[in-house]
Amino acid sequence: MRMSAFEPAIEVTRGGTVESIHAAAIAVTDPSGRILHALGDPTVEIVMRSAAKPFQAVTVLASGAAGEYGFTEGEIALIAGSHGGEEAHQATAASILSKAGLLAAALKCGCHVPFSRDAAREIARQGLDLDPLMNNCSGKHAGMLAACRIGGLPEESYLDPGHPVQRRNLESVALFTGRAAETIGIGVDGCSAPTFMVGLHELATGFAKLAEAPGAAEAEDSPRRLLARVADAMRAHPEMVAGDGMLDTALMRAVPGLVAKVGADGIHAMGWPSPCGPIGMAVKIMDGDVGRGRMAAVMALLAALGALGGEAGLPDSLTWHRSIHNHRRIDVGEVRPVFTLRRGG
Repeated sequence: MRMSAFEPAIEVTRGGTVESIHAAAIAVTDPSGRILHALGDPTVEIVMRSAAKPFQAVTVLASGAAGEYGFTEGEIALIAGSHGGEEAHQATAASILSKAGLLAAALKCGCHVPFSRDAAREIARQGLDLDPLMNNCSGKHAGMLAACRIGGLPEESYLDPGHPVQRRNLESVALFTGRAAETIGIGVDGCSAPTFMVGLHELATGFAKLAEAPGAAEAEDSPRRLLARVADAMRAHPEMVAGDGMLDTALMRAVPGLVAKVGADGIHAMGWPSPCGPIGMAVKIMDGDVGRGRMAAVMALLAALGALGGEAGLPDSLTWHRSIHNHRRIDVGEVRPVFTLRRGG
């Protein structure tokens, strides 16, 4: 990843002085992959991290597991999401496994403290042990295991890059990003599943397709129909894609038709059926920030593209000019976007 691919995007001030800067690259494309707007180099190679989950969810649907086991739309949204570890999320992941005749012990995503502060506090209060169902990726892993179970595929090795489910995940990413499968780099994600390396514009293209309605003549089991089903589930159940107070859930509740998915280390991807047609948006924060810098960049991007009607009607958690307060709640600075998109690549 080249530093020259990024441009200053977010300034953080203190006492009227710029204290730090987050640089970013942004790509906005249509479903054909045409670059409509950009910041920095929109073709910079990035690691998709959890932004790949909607495409991995297509693998689960294509396996027939959702139909055979009767997965609900909320369960499909969890498979495509990075949840906060709330009780409802844990229960939904457990339900996916149970319907496929599996136990939580089959999950190989590991354990971490839930992203939800309330859930984390409750675990600490009760002195509970961490459980893999609390992992933000447990829905995705439960879905992959269900695909193994219905296909009679090995379950112990389901995370190996050469496993049939992982090969199908790679093919799904290739299909929707437009990148040849043999040129997609593979790494290991935080949950131990393979993760994929593509151009930022290719990630945006995948999300433009996620926002695109399939043609009426397309078969019900076609990849485009399956991707649309994932998108519909995410829109219908944004609380399963992330959780209360989390960015993706708040965005999808605030912007009609939007499909949003964060990824670790400063990745964020969105698809939106704009008045001019479906578009995909992908953001990479150079320093890997997943807090103030990424949120400010994402919100400013949506505002620039007309997806937001102004800050006045949005929840406080989604403002893109944010004051910084110290421990006594004194206003000491601000987080502010300073970038302007250019047309084309």
